[in-house]
Parts: sequence; structure tokens; C-alpha cells
Amino acid sequence: MVCAPSALLVSSLFVAGSSYKLALWHEGVVGQAPDEFEAYAAELADFVEYRNIDRVFINLMDPTQFPYAAPDKVAQYFLDKLDPNQEVCAQMYIRPKDSDWSFSPDAPGGKCDEQGNPSTIVPTAKCHGQDGTTTPFEPGCPNAAGQAARYIAAVNAASKGAKISCVGFDGEGLHEYATDPYMCQIGADFKAVGIDDFGFAKGPAVTPAAEHSVSAYPELYWIGELAPDGCHGVTTHAQCVHTMYTRHANNPQAMLDAFSHNFSQYQSDFTKQGTWPMFSVEYYDPDYSTPTCIQRHYDTAGICGTFNGFGTWNWDSFKAYLDLFASTTGAEQIAIYEWQFIPDSWKRTRSPPSPPPLSPCMVAAVNCSVHGMQDCQDYIDKHCPGATGYCRTGNHFCHISVPSSDALAV
Repeated sequence: MVCAPSALLVSSLFVAGSSYKLALWHEGVVGQAPDEFEAYAAELADFVEYRNIDRVFINLMDPTQFPYAAPDKVAQYFLDKLDPNQEVCAQMYIRPKDSDWSFSPDAPGGKCDEQGNPSTIVPTAKCHGQDGTTTPFEPGCPNAAGQAARYIAAVNAASKGAKISCVGFDGEGLHEYATDPYMCQIGADFKAVGIDDFGFAKGPAVTPAAEHSVSAYPELYWIGELAPDGCHGVTTHAQCVHTMYTRHANNPQAMLDAFSHNFSQYQSDFTKQGTWPMFSVEYYDPDYSTPTCIQRHYDTAGICGTFNGFGTWNWDSFKAYLDLFASTTGAEQIAIYEWQFIPDSWKRTRSPPSPPPLSPCMVAAVNCSVHGMQDCQDYIDKHCPGATGYCRTGNHFCHISVPSSDALAV
């Protein structure tokens, strides 16, 4: 049987002048110290207001393991700083095998029965390390969703401002939960505390109906658009500097024309209720000497992404791309992945260094389909002396490398 989710409540908030709602995903934890979270949350709240974000996610974890997530701290440092009408979602990790929630061990758990009735069984011992296969679930387990729901209720009770009204999960954050009777239980657990909207991010084909959820965030990145440059599936990411995103940087129409080939087969799903197509603002910067995105300001080993995505664009051009995508596909809801990778140059306060601009030679779209390497060499000799390059066999565009970070004039 299929447990039908509650109807999606559509907020009246929309980005000014836009025909669609804009969400900002957040997935990650910044330290465990509440004072560090205070500064981090303040930056997120300011960005939400500055860029007119309709739905903002905040990554929240079990506060018994991660002190930053104490209900009073989340309320004080984040929710109370937002407009009371701001739509806020918690992004959570509740995988039964290893999330090890301890906030409310006596929360009922398990799964819905065949008639769609949620379980009310309270586990006799803490649900710990069970995956339902090699270690079968004990009665009342898993109950991480029930505990997470009680935690969100505590956060909302502490808030004097905005309230959390929806929850989201990454596919890996659900795992053993991601089947119909367990998704039914998740929906019931959160509905019991007043939250009707739940869903998760997954590959490009995810929809609410397919996943028995209310919302879905299909990931429109790593879906083949990077493969022609040899980037798909690599681990060193050296091949992920020159990408479709950099070739068409700040050119919305050219990017949509090129990218649509990769997502057109899923396009009919983008207008389905509760579906938020999600684009990545990752930026692959191998120079770790200066912070260039949100994550790096709080984690010295942080990254701004694994490939050069929309994070190499300026905000106005990226927003224009989203506008064009919405008008072309009819999408009424779009999401951005994700807060940690937002470039410093997109924030209201731009005092921190922005990502260094790529050399024009490195992002030049030089076609080499006629004479191969000779086309590349001719362009290099004329515009990029000292650079090296070759003709990519995948898409017949030149890969050009400059000898240093100095920009070469085109």
C-alpha cells in the first residue's frame, strides 16, 4: 500500500518579481561550539533576507551529540533573526544504522502497517546500529524520525520568531528509512508535531509521488553535464576545472541551451506539485590559502565544491539563469545547492575575498572539431602565449591551461 502524504501547503512568499519560489539547501555541520554557530547562523539569516530566499534549510542534528543544535540556541541564533513568516525547513540525518539519536529514546517507532496506520510501539531499549537486514529492527525501531520530530517541536517552542514548518533529507540521510512503510511512519511522526511537509534530495528523477513524500529536490548536477570534460566520476577533480559551467559562465541562454540536453528527459516532472529542481553552486578552488566560500570561513579543511559549477558565476547572471529555466520549463519552485558553497561575492558584506576569477583563456569556448589540436594551438598562439592545451575528444572544445594564476588577455 501507499501512504498518501498530506497536501502541500504553498506559501504566499515568492521572490520579488519572480514567478517561482526559491529554496536554499543546507547540508553540513559547522563545528560543535554554540558560539561558532551563532556567527554562522547570522550569516545565513542575512543572506536569506538579502537574496529573498523563500524557503531556507538549516542542517540540524541530535543536540545530545552536537551541542550547536540545542533548541534554545537554534531559536536564539537563527529563527529569531528571521522574519516570522519566513519558511524554514530542517535538513536532518536520521539513518537508522548510524545516526544514533538520543534526544528522546522513548519516542515510538517502527513502520506503518498495511492499512497505513503508523506504529505506536515504544522500543524497550535504545535503537542503535540496526539496519533492518544484517541487524533486524527490534519492536519500535527505528525511532530516529520520532525523536527528530520531538526535537523540532522543542526548537519551535523555543523560538520567538520563525518556526520550522518542513523537513528535508538527503537520500543517504534516510537510507533504510527510504521505503514506503517507513516513509509513511516519517510523515506521521512529523505530522504529530504539526509539520506536514517532508521530502528529500536525490537524483534527477526523484518526485514526491515516487518517494511517498510531500516534497522532492531532484539534483540537477552530476547528471552527465560534466562527463564530456572527463569530470564525471573522478576523484582528483583536476578534470573538473574546465566545465560546461565555465564555458558558458554568466551567459544564461547559452548555458540553458547546453544543459537542457542533460535534464530534458526529467522536465515533465519539474512542474509537479512539491518538486524543487536543484542546481549546484559548487566552485572547485584548489588554492586553500584564502577562504572563498562560506564553509572555508569555519573549517580550515573545508572545500567550496568538487567541480566548477554555478559558483563561478556572478549572482545576477545565476539568478537570470534560474529565471530563464523557470520560464522555459514552467517550474514554480527551484532550489540552490547549497549554503556552504555560496561564494563570498554573493553575500551582502563582501569584505572577505571572493573566488579568484578564472583566466579568460581557461574558460574560452574554442571549438576544435575541424582541425583538432591545430585549432587549439592557433588560438593559444594568438591569445594565450605561454599556455598549453589539447583538443578534448568528448566535446571537441579546447582544454587550455595557463602557466600561473595570472589572467591572460583574450
